[in-house]
Amino acid sequence: MADIVLCIGTSPTPRLSLQPELWLTYTEGDYENPELAFPPHGWLMPYQDGVEYVSPEVQAKFLGAAPFAEQAA
Repeated sequence: MADIVLCIGTSPTPRLSLQPELWLTYTEGDYENPELAFPPHGWLMPYQDGVEYVSPEVQAKFLGAAPFAEQAA
């Protein structure tokens, strides 16, 4: 009988299978999604409402695609 040597639980995120240069392209679908979850409470709202809701400090943390290759590594 085999032994279980590794068990990993992950969210079903495309970041696990897409190359980092495609991450921003994939997120374009979020602009039309009426139920995105926003921090810190996870409230559901459309993209534009969420952008207006999230504090400027949180918005400033987004650096565009620059860190994606390093994050993927």
